[in-house]
Amino acid sequence: MMVNGQKGILQVKEGHPIRVISLKNIQSIFIISNPDKINHIPVPEQWITNHT
Repeated sequence: MMVNGQKGILQVKEGHPIRVISLKNIQSIFIISNPDKINHIPVPEQWITNHT
């Protein structure tokens, strides 16, 4: 996925975004875990698992 114009990784737990990892020239990695900053990110349906 794209994060602020850079390649990134979205980590999801129980259908909710947990953190975003932004990759900038693979020299630096920024991890955002603040739910207030990432809850607006849509999670693809196929990433959501039902553990009932």
